[in-house]
Amino acid sequence: MLKVVLISALTYVALGLGVSKRNQTRGHKNSIIHKDIVDQIKNKTWMWKPFEAEENPLSSKTDEELRGLIGAMIDDDDLEQTGADGNDIPEWTGASYTPFDSRTKWGSCIHPVMNQGSCGSCWAFGATEVLSDRLCIASGGKVDQVLSPQYLVSCDTSKSLGCRGGYPYNAFQYLATNGAPTSECTPYKAKNGVCPKACASSTVPFKRFKCKSGSAIQITGIENMMNQIQTQGPVETTFKVYRDFYSYRSGIYSYASGSYLGGHAVKVIGWGSTNGVNYWIAQNSWGTSWGEKGYFRIKFGNCEFDKKMYACTADPSA
Repeated sequence: MLKVVLISALTYVALGLGVSKRNQTRGHKNSIIHKDIVDQIKNKTWMWKPFEAEENPLSSKTDEELRGLIGAMIDDDDLEQTGADGNDIPEWTGASYTPFDSRTKWGSCIHPVMNQGSCGSCWAFGATEVLSDRLCIASGGKVDQVLSPQYLVSCDTSKSLGCRGGYPYNAFQYLATNGAPTSECTPYKAKNGVCPKACASSTVPFKRFKCKSGSAIQITGIENMMNQIQTQGPVETTFKVYRDFYSYRSGIYSYASGSYLGGHAVKVIGWGSTNGVNYWIAQNSWGTSWGEKGYFRIKFGNCEFDKKMYACTADPSA
C-alpha cells in the first residue's frame, strides 16, 4: 500500500513538474514575447493590459515569425529617427472629439478581421481591406466583396516586396490602375507567388475591383483623417512597432517598453476618448485571438500612428 502511495505521489510530482515546465517554456520560444516585457508594461502604464506571456496567442512563434508580422515600409522622408527606447516619440495632445466607429455607421460593410500569418503583407491587407469596405459603402452594400491581399503580394512588385514588406501608398496606386480580385478568386497563401491571370477556381469569374483613377491619396492632419473616415470609410496607416505591442491585450495602447522592431500597417476605422485620452480604433490582421478580438486602440500621436494615412476613392462601377 505504501509503495502504491509513493509511486502515485512521485507520478503526481513528475506530472506537476512537467506541466510547470511546459507553462514556463510556452511563450519563451522567442525573445520578443516574454515575462520580462509583460512585467515592464505592468510597471509603466495603466492605460492598457498585456497578455501574460504563456497566454499570448503569438507566443508559439519564433522571433523570425514575429518580425514577419510587420512589413510596412516607411518612406525615408517620413521616418523620423527615434531612440530605441521610444522616449522621444511625440505625443499629440489636443481637443476632445465626438467618438466615431465605422462599424456602427456602416455595419457589415466593415469586413471582419483577417490573419496575415507569418508574412509581412500587412501593407497589402490594409489596402485591400480599405478598398473592400469603401466599395461596399460607396455602392450602398451592392458591391460587398472581400478583396484579395494575396493578389497584391504576388502582383504589386514594382516597389513592394511581397512578404518582405511594401508601401501602402503604392498599393493604392496599384489598385487604381490594376485593381484586385476577390479572396475567393485568389485565396491567401501567406507567401510570394506568380501574379495570376485567372482565378484559382474556374467557376469564379476573374474580375478586378478598382479605385478611381488617380484617387490614391496621402492624408495629413487629424481633422482631414477624421473627415476621410467619417465620409468615405476606413483608411490605412503605418506606425512604428516596438516590442511591447505584441503583448497588447486590451485598453488604449501607448508605448511602454522595448526596442523598435519595424513598421506595420493596419486599417483605421474610427476614434474615441476615455478619461481625456484621445485614441484611434484600428483593425489589425493578426487574427481575432489577439488584442480586442483583433482590434486595438492607440493613443493619438503615439508611434507616429497619425503622421500620415492612406486611402483611395472606391469605384463600384469599374
